Amino acid sequence: MKQSDFLSTPKVLREDIDQMRVDLSEWMVTADFARIELKFREKFAGYQFFNQAGLTFLREAYMASVMARGLGFANVRLSNKTEDAPDFFLKDLALQYDVEMVEVLEDGRKRGAEPWDSSAITSDPVENWIRRAEQIPSQLRNAVIKKRKKNYSDKNFCLAIYLNIGDWGIRQTEIENCFHENTAIAKDDFLIVWLVWKDKLFELWRDGTQVWKTYNIN
Repeated sequence: MKQSDFLSTPKVLREDIDQMRVDLSEWMVTADFARIELKFREKFAGYQFFNQAGLTFLREAYMASVMARGLGFANVRLSNKTEDAPDFFLKDLALQYDVEMVEVLEDGRKRGAEPWDSSAITSDPVENWIRRAEQIPSQLRNAVIKKRKKNYSDKNFCLAIYLNIGDWGIRQTEIENCFHENTAIAKDDFLIVWLVWKDKLFELWRDGTQVWKTYNIN
């Protein structure tokens, strides 16, 4: 698929985007939130989703949906425009978690800068897999440090990390083994530290103590 194919998709109006944010900021049953989040996301071609301004909340909504379904929370919502933080909320009966999200991207990657020609997308030699795998520890640590600088330690927030770097399984175990070391800097700033990578959700820290729990998110 070429970039021109994506650009031919009608642009979603600003007022419709604003209404999406309003809708996702209301408490919903998790299954309903997941359905609506997906419906909204599918309104955008890939090129638009990564380039159009004002869509960060949809990536947060995707992560909120993944977290709520993976952890079994009954209700979920995004923050609204009057709430500076956190990014989203998870609730089940009397238990509520306020969650900040951070995304970990490949070094030098910028949204919208990837080639959209199908031949370029499918050309991904093994050397690239290795390069991406090798940079995951430092990119993960840098993203956590950046989030920590916003001083959330007095907010009783949780942290959800979206590790958006693929390795095609070439160093799966080695990468998973680096998670604790490169997120430890945040263990005392957030009640819980979770990480989503590929088809798994990992719980890494709780109340400053190292843990290791995994959840399937498919």
